[in-house]
Amino acid sequence: MENEIKDIIRLLKIIRGYVGIKDCDVTMSTFNTSKDVINAIDNHITRLSESDISKINELKILFLPTSDFQEISISNGWGEEYLEIAEEFDSLVQLVKKRIK
Repeated sequence: MENEIKDIIRLLKIIRGYVGIKDCDVTMSTFNTSKDVINAIDNHITRLSESDISKINELKILFLPTSDFQEISISNGWGEEYLEIAEEFDSLVQLVKKRIK
């Protein structure tokens, strides 16, 4: 499970990098500013780094189709890249959930 968590963190850092660009448009998301998105990502990274997967379902919500991360990606021109990230994320979460049963 440790490798899957590391890979989820890697994906979150990729999204964080996209969101951290100047003038990132978050208006189609539930976040008020790109800083709010970064703070949420950082909180998830911190938890996962400590092997705390208690908020994995909250994280899954951010990755759902037409949810925050996808809306932000589309608004900022990296929607295709996001689809690949989301697909990998979904696979990793499934592996994590199998291992904790």
